[in-house]
Amino acid sequence: YSENPTGVAIMYSRKLQVKQNIFEKSRGNSSYGFLIKEITDSTFIENTFSENTLAIMLNASNRNTFRRNTFLQNGWSAEIFTNSYDNLFTENNFIANNFDVATNSSRSTTIFTGNYWDHYRGYDFNYDKTGDTSYKPVGIFSFWVARFPELAILLNSPVVSFLESAERFFPVLTPESLEDPKPRMNKLQIDFIHADRVIQQFKKLQKVAYERYKLATNRSS
Repeated sequence: YSENPTGVAIMYSRKLQVKQNIFEKSRGNSSYGFLIKEITDSTFIENTFSENTLAIMLNASNRNTFRRNTFLQNGWSAEIFTNSYDNLFTENNFIANNFDVATNSSRSTTIFTGNYWDHYRGYDFNYDKTGDTSYKPVGIFSFWVARFPELAILLNSPVVSFLESAERFFPVLTPESLEDPKPRMNKLQIDFIHADRVIQQFKKLQKVAYERYKLATNRSS
């Protein structure tokens, strides 16, 4: 699903499996790669979300599992509304996103564990490939930009870096419970061969359809 101005949405369902899809380049103030509304007890596996304004939005969706997905170069990787409960993110890659996670609440029951975060700056002194300190994916700047988008112009400014550091040591606004206690030190190697195959197959089908169209047009003329 590429360059969709509004994004893809699934709603009012349960026990779905969403696997090995690509959601990319959905951009704009009202765009998202994937809207997940009132979805329960479902799994999202080995999907790629890249270059979207907002990769996924969870709204009133509960007990879902996100595993082995890659979030790459998005504005926000995930926005989780306060009405979404007990979702699990594990063994995912979060790479080169402006913001990892946003939420409209200071409390969260969403669980993050065993993910790779390229923004993580911790250490692994016992060499078990897991960070020795937890990672908090909701930054204070992300917290405010979600409410006042015009503040995004300050991204990467020294003031933002200072505020993020202060909030990590003395959290006031960001959810203390929303953290990854076991962040991976290295990104997961996920087989994306399926994505190349899908794209190649789609191009072949496009070519066949075009040839058939030309043949039909020539016959009619």
